[in-house]
Amino acid sequence: MLETAHTVVIWSFVYSLTVINYGKPETINDTTWSLSTALLLMTLLGATVQGIVQSFFGYRVWVLSGRLTIPAITWLGSIIRLGFGGAATAGLFDAKTTTSFLARDQWMVTGAIVISTLIDIINTSALCICLQRRRSGFNS
Repeated sequence: MLETAHTVVIWSFVYSLTVINYGKPETINDTTWSLSTALLLMTLLGATVQGIVQSFFGYRVWVLSGRLTIPAITWLGSIIRLGFGGAATAGLFDAKTTTSFLARDQWMVTGAIVISTLIDIINTSALCICLQRRRSGFNS
């Protein structure tokens, strides 16, 4: 349902940009309700789903290793990433133009991407190490 709403809002933004404001290049930089709503839905969908998936892999690390340190780091990182995404979306609703948003709040967007990447690397590395240690030596 949220994915459908996200698609409709993106279509509205693209229609507004390419049809309603055709020939008005100065409007490209304006933030509109459809752009802000699309980013809100993207944050709700993307950060939430990504947090669930990363938390699941953190849980798998916990099950395989029996240690809670790495999963706790990834779970905390997922919560922080969701916060960065929500704050960036709120900043976009507040900004008049996308340029002013990027000048003021680009660090939040970059932070969310960096945290997501680090969590993925931590989960992948931990799972590879856990699976390597549990290797039974069975040859097929």
